[in-house]
Amino acid sequence: MIYGLKFCVTNFFYHLEILGRRIVPSWLAAARWQQLWILPLTGEKKWVSDVRGDLPLEMRIVRNSCESADFGLLASQCGKEMAQMRLASGAFAAVAVEKPAAGGESMGPVLAGVVWFSTGKYLDLDTRLEILLQPSDAWLFGAWVRRDLRGRGLYQCLLNFSVSELGGAMGGAMIDRVWLGTDRSNHLSRLVHQRLGARPAGVCYGVKILGAGRYRCRCDLAVRSAD
Repeated sequence: MIYGLKFCVTNFFYHLEILGRRIVPSWLAAARWQQLWILPLTGEKKWVSDVRGDLPLEMRIVRNSCESADFGLLASQCGKEMAQMRLASGAFAAVAVEKPAAGGESMGPVLAGVVWFSTGKYLDLDTRLEILLQPSDAWLFGAWVRRDLRGRGLYQCLLNFSVSELGGAMGGAMIDRVWLGTDRSNHLSRLVHQRLGARPAGVCYGVKILGAGRYRCRCDLAVRSAD
């Protein structure tokens, strides 16, 4: 009963926060309070098991907006400008693309899911904080799975694929831990990542009013302002 009450309260404040973001323009005021997590890739590695099953999907890494034929898929999910900004900052995207049905009408590839990673350093475009990562680190800063495919393990599969492929994209360096941040009030996201083995690793908080922001990130990584 206590757990259910806690879930209802945190879920209420999460949706209240989302409502506030929609009502108050981001240029006027924006607040951030995130829990930082580490997904370790050592030990059992239970969260990176391939659970794709019979889903007719193809997965690949997108690195360059100018050369990639998959850029239109990314733009359809987060917008063209945001996709360009993310890729220009050095980020990677791992996409799951649904293959057209054999013998059916060809409508081209359809995006099924995407996760966004940074390696080397992560630039938060909202707070303008630049977080310097260790060579074996990656920062997961965005994820999306199509509604009809949620609950089928696609997110875990994308994580599995991303981590295995990022080593090649980085010239062979092995990733052994993934950082990410979740809104403190987003209980569902916290629960999902805890089930994947995530452990608390810091906080990021602050506020921006009329374009002037003051943010702090407390973790065991070096953090600096990008401005």
